Amino acid sequence: MASRIWNCAVLMTYLCVFLVEHGACDAPTCEKDQLSPCFPDGVEKVRFEIPPFTVDSLKKDCTNADAISTCVNKLKIDGCQEEERRHLQLLKDGLRSTRNSLCHENLYQSMEEWNRCLNKAMLDVCIPEYNYERKTLEETGRLTRDERECSYGKYTCLLKAAEGCPSTSLARKALNDFHNTIFDLDNCPRFDEVRRGNNAAMPNDF
Repeated sequence: MASRIWNCAVLMTYLCVFLVEHGACDAPTCEKDQLSPCFPDGVEKVRFEIPPFTVDSLKKDCTNADAISTCVNKLKIDGCQEEERRHLQLLKDGLRSTRNSLCHENLYQSMEEWNRCLNKAMLDVCIPEYNYERKTLEETGRLTRDERECSYGKYTCLLKAAEGCPSTSLARKALNDFHNTIFDLDNCPRFDEVRRGNNAAMPNDF
């Protein structure tokens, strides 16, 4: 009896080895350490500047966002700890949504329309006020981690300046997707989660 059980166990082991070699029976894997290579130093990232933007700049953003999204989407996360897996899945979904927005064929037209209705006078006032407030907080030692590393301040100014623009436009969705991805990369709560909180700093590009 014991011999039959042992032989069965050996057979199952060899079967699993065979299946692993052919892409099946994979053990849970966590490739969180492979995230950084998807954002190599010295390689131009997604900028999505509003303004300025051109057909060529949006095409470049689309190409870069697609490459980053494809790289991150390949990462195996089923073996990660629950919180890590949740965050990486959120990042995958966010990058995919950002890629889809930035690569939409009608984005340039929507951006032109959105840029025309943008209240640039308000933007010119809001951003200096935000910069002054941030500098004051920093000088008085009251600048929090979120205010230092996250991106709520200037993003809030952009949203205020766009209050007269259509809320369902492709440009607005692309802006939201882009900044949500920045929040995810910086381990910051998304803007909707902190809308009533204090403003913070503009993020780096990704």
